[in-house]
Order: sequence, then structure tokens, then C-alpha cells
Amino acid sequence: MPNPRSILSPPEPIPPATPLDWRAPVRRWISLPLIGRLPLADVAIAATFFLVACVEASFIVDYGASFTYVANTALTLAIAGAAAVRRKAVVGSFVVTYLALAGLAALVWATPVNLGLSPIVIAAPLSLWAVTRWARSRGWGLAGLLLGLIGSLFNPAVPAFGYAAERLLIFGLPAVLIIALCYAVASWLRTNAETHAAELAAAISRSRLELSRELHDVVGHGLTAIKVQAQTALFLGESDSALRSVVEAADHSLRDVHALVDALRSGGEVSADAEEIPRIVSAALPAHRHVHVELPESFAPLATWPLARRLALVRAVAEVATNMAKHSDGPASLTVTVGEPEDADTSGMARATVVAVNRVFSTPEVEEAGVGKRAGTGLAGLRERVGELGGSVTYGEVDGQFRVEVAL
Repeated sequence: MPNPRSILSPPEPIPPATPLDWRAPVRRWISLPLIGRLPLADVAIAATFFLVACVEASFIVDYGASFTYVANTALTLAIAGAAAVRRKAVVGSFVVTYLALAGLAALVWATPVNLGLSPIVIAAPLSLWAVTRWARSRGWGLAGLLLGLIGSLFNPAVPAFGYAAERLLIFGLPAVLIIALCYAVASWLRTNAETHAAELAAAISRSRLELSRELHDVVGHGLTAIKVQAQTALFLGESDSALRSVVEAADHSLRDVHALVDALRSGGEVSADAEEIPRIVSAALPAHRHVHVELPESFAPLATWPLARRLALVRAVAEVATNMAKHSDGPASLTVTVGEPEDADTSGMARATVVAVNRVFSTPEVEEAGVGKRAGTGLAGLRERVGELGGSVTYGEVDGQFRVEVAL
């Protein structure tokens, strides 16, 4: 005897649901031989239709195997079978159901035998719902709506109770309303699911972009600072002081990574302290780099900035400084300015700019000098980040001088 838990069981783990994933809302399943796992609700509907087919078959027993009774039973059985897979094989089930219903309608209209009004007609809205909600192409739902409306006007209930013009209104109009309502609700649910999926995909994309930016800024800039300090040790031969600088840079980078991981785990905010800018600059641009650095005496005007804006400024300074450390050759300048409160923009927040000018030597990242050259990934990400906050990032290379300007 089979274990009931093997027949009625919760759904197996599946990938994240898509708008057309009919398995996602299913809570109860049943396993059938040769067919596999089917939603319990669909099997229950099919079983109900099968009972209707058994009732139809009783006419064969009572009155003989005439064409009308045999055809009526066969078409009802076809609808019952299609109902079992109305979601698993949504288009095939829809085609079989509507063809069988059309056959029943023709049979009722053509035969002199009064077959009565069969409850099997509810298969029409059920099949329309499934194909509208779950079929890959919306065209199937529109086709089902059109055929359902036509079928409502030729409702078998009209001849079943004796043809009269008013019966078309009595039995046809409710059928039209049911078909139209079924299509409208299923289409609305599908549209909502597609909209939600698009919003979720956009949110995931934004999260991945933010994570990639933070990893680039925190890990990339930290490793670059360590590399610069190590190169300083090799260049100057001052191993003790240079190694202390390497240890200090590594310590700050490790703390930044820990802070980022903690923020990601807890859903909190990444720290963005503008007072860290002098340390970031000194770590990336040691004295032997011959970079003239001008920083504001105080970053207090930035206290009213939102976190995202302060973080963008800190990341901008780190990006520009590390790029200068990697790609510059000879004298260069880095200037960070913070406007006074009276110079604030329309939002009431002070303005800040970062300007870097340096001579560029040829590297795999920086090729021959020329205006309009492609920027690296870091500058591209910085432009996206600053642009989202209403700021601007401009850069270009002319006569061997590369200039980057960030305005927030």
C-alpha cells in the first residue's frame, strides 16, 4: 500500500518564481502514474468532471449506445482529462477543452434528443482562466476570450430548455459576463505578476550594482594603497617606515571590509565619514608621488548631506587618488573643495568638488593620449553613482594631461 505522504506531498523546491511559473502558488500536489505530479485542485476538478461523464454514460446503459449518447460521453471524458493538466500542459488542455465544448454545443444543437444542461460547461471559464494567466503568449488568452464569447451566444442551454429569443438573453448574457470577468481577472493577475517580477529584477540589479561598486571601492582602493606603500618601500629602501605604512593601510582596509560585510548582513548603512578623506589621500598618494594636495580645513558643512551623497564624495576621492597613484607620472594636483553654507544649492546643502590633474604614462589601462578615450571601470561606476545623485563627473585627456572633475 503506498504511503499517503508519497501521494499528497508539498511541492519540490523550485527556482525563484517567474510571472508564468504556475507551480509557485500550488501548495498541494498529487502524484499519478504515467502523468507525474499534478496540482491537487486540478485533479479534484478532473475527478468531478469524470463523475459527470459517468452520469452521461448512464444514458448509454438506459437507452442504448446511440451516437448521441456515446459522443456526449466521449467529449465529456476528453474535457475531464484535459482539466487534470490545465496548468501543466496549459495550451494543449485549452485546445482540447474548447474543441470538446464546441463538439458538445454542436451535438446539443443538432440532436433531437434533449441532453439537458451539463455542468461540464464550467470547464470553459476554468480553461480560459488557466490559458490567460499561465500561457507563454497572451494571444492564447485573447483567442479563448473570443471563442468563449462566441460560445456564450450559442449557449447549449438555449436549445436544452426550448429555443426562444428571450432565452438567448437569459442564458447567453450571464455566460458572456462570466467569460469576460474570468479573462479580466486572470489578465489583471498576470499583469501584476509581471510588474512585480520586473520591479524585483530591477531591485536585484540595483543591489548587485551597489555591491559591485562597494567591493571595487573598498577592496580595490585598499589593495591599491597597500601596493603603493610597498612600491614606496622598494623605491626608497626605507623598509621600516614603509612597512608600518603598509600595515596601517591594510588595517584600515580590513576595517572597511568588515564594516561593509556587517552592513550587508544586518541590512544597515555603510559608513561614510568625510573626515576620513585626508587619511584616504595620504594612503594612496605618499609624499614621493609629487602630488600637490589641497583639502578643506573642515568637512563640517557636509554633516547635513544624506548618507548616499557623503558616501559618493568619499568614494570619488578614493577613486581619483588611487587612479593617480596607478597611472600618473610626474607632478600632479588633487583639490577637494567644500562650499560655504551660503553657497549651498537649492536643496540647502553645501556643494563639493574634486579636481585631479596629472600627467599620464602609457599602461595597459591608459593607452596613447587622446581626447574621448574610454574610461576605466572605476570612473564609469563613479559617474553612475554621482549621476544618480544629481552630480556630474567629467574627465578627459589632452596633451598628456588627464583631468577628472567631480561635482556634488
